[in-house]
Amino acid sequence: MRAAEPPAGYLMGYFTESLTGRGDSWNLQIAVSEDGLDWMPLNQNEPVLVSKLGQKGIRDPYFLRKQEGGFVVLATDLTGKKMIATPNIFVCETADFITFENPRLLKLHDTDMWTQAPEAFFDPVKNEYGIIWTGDAGYHRIYVNHTRDFVNVSPSEIYFDPGHDVRDATLVTAPAAAGSFLYYRDGEANRVRGSHSSGPSPGGFPEIPYAKPPGQNLTEAPLLVPARQENRWFLYAESNNPVNAEFYAWQTDDLARDSWQEINKRDFNPPLNAKHATVLPITRSEMDRLVAHWGRPKWNRLKSWNYPDCYLRHESMLAMISPYPFDPYQDSQWIIVPGLADAGGVSFESVNYPGHFLLRVAEHARLVKYEDTPEFRDRATFVKVSGLAEPGWSSFHAWSAPDLYLRHASHHLRVEGVSTQGDREDSTFRVVY
Repeated sequence: MRAAEPPAGYLMGYFTESLTGRGDSWNLQIAVSEDGLDWMPLNQNEPVLVSKLGQKGIRDPYFLRKQEGGFVVLATDLTGKKMIATPNIFVCETADFITFENPRLLKLHDTDMWTQAPEAFFDPVKNEYGIIWTGDAGYHRIYVNHTRDFVNVSPSEIYFDPGHDVRDATLVTAPAAAGSFLYYRDGEANRVRGSHSSGPSPGGFPEIPYAKPPGQNLTEAPLLVPARQENRWFLYAESNNPVNAEFYAWQTDDLARDSWQEINKRDFNPPLNAKHATVLPITRSEMDRLVAHWGRPKWNRLKSWNYPDCYLRHESMLAMISPYPFDPYQDSQWIIVPGLADAGGVSFESVNYPGHFLLRVAEHARLVKYEDTPEFRDRATFVKVSGLAEPGWSSFHAWSAPDLYLRHASHHLRVEGVSTQGDREDSTFRVVY
């Protein structure tokens, strides 16, 4: 059974990790998006569901809208980065992603394998659900159990095994003529690949991938997402390089054709520190209810236009742009408040140094503790205008010196005049979460 309303956006589920562990949270977190590219975390990017069962973790979540109504949540039962062998996955139901019911561990096999990255699909031929997951009997391969209620399951069987390590499988069934598509991390190439079959039956996917691996190597956790535009699909994947934990996105107009184009990081804004995501199309009323209950973030981040992997941050009270990831990641979070000198402008308060504001000090920008003086309020106030390099973005000029703009030069943040195209690009930012 599908939602009565047409999809108006998306719900993402994920857990979080940051570079040195400050942002690690192996629990369920959620975000919403209208276009599948620009994401807004809910509940201040804090968990909405914490497990008290098994290994007490919710990693690699997956959301499925059930045929009979409501949703099921599946996840790896694991806390931390060290894999522990368990035959169980975490399961619960929800009607709205606000209240979660009947949390339980679901046993999928009787071996000492790891049980990772579960997903589920409905098989109309069998009139039951398939649960696919990664196991490690000798090497990683994809297994499946079938169920009608996510309480009782059939014995596990091999679902996809090309003869070498594969993991993190994600499955979609496109319109009937196109068939089913299985994307996964290929352990031999250490990259994402795809296989295509006429249907979702076990063993039906050929060992030879139909798609060349998109993007760079060291990618994992692929996810296929139907775009709201007709016949458009997104493919997400993330780096498994712990030093450079990037999130990538591609798009195509034809899943059956090997034609993925990478989406510029300017246009893709995943939730802060998100890992191994799941995405579910949702209706307008479902999205509005989630935002009303869990709340919008109180903070923002500012992305550089000409260095879209860089964000405005402070370090040792100096302001700069730096490529993400970094820790403390809170250095890039700002509470944008009405201007201290004029409510028509804006001021930037640090999240992890409350009461400290971005201040114009000569031609530099620094983080300074609030002083109740007219000069401080003046120098901490900026005016947001249309982006000098891109109208859909933003630029910020000094409140009392409108010819001086926040800009970066050699990655350091300055407040200076702009005259060249390069200056305008250095002065353009996107306000994201």
